[in-house]
Amino acid sequence: RLLAVGGLQQLWNTDVQAVMLNLLTDKDADVRRMACDALARNARADDFAVSEALAKRLADESPVVRRAAALAVGRLGAGGADDALVIAWKADDGKDAFLEDAYLRAFERLGKKGVDALLA
Repeated sequence: RLLAVGGLQQLWNTDVQAVMLNLLTDKDADVRRMACDALARNARADDFAVSEALAKRLADESPVVRRAAALAVGRLGAGGADDALVIAWKADDGKDAFLEDAYLRAFERLGKKGVDALLA
């Protein structure tokens, strides 16, 4: 299934995007992570449905999915991304160094508005 997710990215269109959005709720954390990555690489930044779906994954039970979602939210940089990242970062327990790094990289990807949100 993971190979299929990777292969579908080569055929990106609205149907593939819909599949990836559905995979964000898959039972397998690796599939959810790959779907986050695919959406970050291929979705338009102004697509509200994608941004909202990725922001929901910031509260995922799996740290690897939260990491992928944070990087995806930072990469797309849609409106409200800075607030979603701040809320997720504050709620995190700080025990996963890779997840902490992902939050910081996501703020960096947002540019000035991300750094301002982080400092505020």
